[in-house]
Amino acid sequence: MNDNITNYPLSWPIGWKRTAFQSRSQFGAHSIFGTVNNLHAEVRRMGGREIIISTNLRVRQDGIPYSNQRQPDDPGVAVYFTWKQKPIVFACDRWKTVEENLWAIVKHLESLRGQERWGVGSLDQAFAGYAALPAAGQTSGESWWTVLGVPMNSTIDVAQEAFRALAKQHHPDRNGDPAQFLRITKAWNQAQTELLR
Repeated sequence: MNDNITNYPLSWPIGWKRTAFQSRSQFGAHSIFGTVNNLHAEVRRMGGREIIISTNLRVRQDGIPYSNQRQPDDPGVAVYFTWKQKPIVFACDRWKTVEENLWAIVKHLESLRGQERWGVGSLDQAFAGYAALPAAGQTSGESWWTVLGVPMNSTIDVAQEAFRALAKQHHPDRNGDPAQFLRITKAWNQAQTELLR
């Protein structure tokens, strides 16, 4: 797991857009303690380990947020864990409280496990888009333009067009290679970071 990921303060995943205005959910009341327990259970059921719950809530020595805290200005939650030796991240900031955003992640994980049980898809397919990207400045050694097959001085539009074509070709939902799809996605994220500065 990346050493730059912290339980506190929030380590939002690189390349993930933030929600401008949070809403109140219809989830009902959930405590931090209960929701964290549900999250750990869901991740373990799918074979995940090394769980990091990253929020703007202060944490205990074991990394779990204290209950009964004032809601932070940024209620976002990112959950990092290792699955089949791959770093995975889920994040949510759509709702007004940390508890609601954490509960949304729990329900999302539950539904992904359900898809596999129902025969609709596999966790490999589902997780291809949730692989945690390396921290800014860390690369796999490949340049984004090489992976996307475009000139080094390409514009964002050219890079995006190449990404879309490759993503369509290699998407796991179309029987593409999840590793190749992840490689292309990482390159596109790196291109955006560099070209949209």
